[in-house]
Amino acid sequence: MHPSFELFQKLQRLYDQVCKRFCRKEGIPQTSFDILIFLANNPSYKTARDIVEVRGLKANLVSIHLDRLEQEGYLTRSAVTGDRRKRELHLTEKAQPIIRAGREMQQHFFDALEENVTQAQKDTILAVLKTMNRNIDQLLEEK
Repeated sequence: MHPSFELFQKLQRLYDQVCKRFCRKEGIPQTSFDILIFLANNPSYKTARDIVEVRGLKANLVSIHLDRLEQEGYLTRSAVTGDRRKRELHLTEKAQPIIRAGREMQQHFFDALEENVTQAQKDTILAVLKTMNRNIDQLLEEK
């Protein structure tokens, strides 16, 4: 296996473990948490379709969790002008404590990953990731 794939798999597995513990503690299903933190961290994405396409969650799962989150008061939905089928999602005040705690959990996660990494190493990693991101964009355009 290519070392990059192994790294990304391990990173995903570790993040999933950290999220599971967090969600158990907060008493929220992980998919619901994923939706809340995605909406909070990416304010330009505001619809269920955005969550499905960008976050990569299954549409039926997103629908079920959005219904539950709305019923429990964590978000509201409003009509989008010009498209009666589209609904914009809005986080409520009730969602803010979970979002704050989730962001704190994410920050601790990234801080732990960066432990013993120098600023020069971080700069190099960031430069490499930016280059790879451009390469990915270019490859996607070719398809």
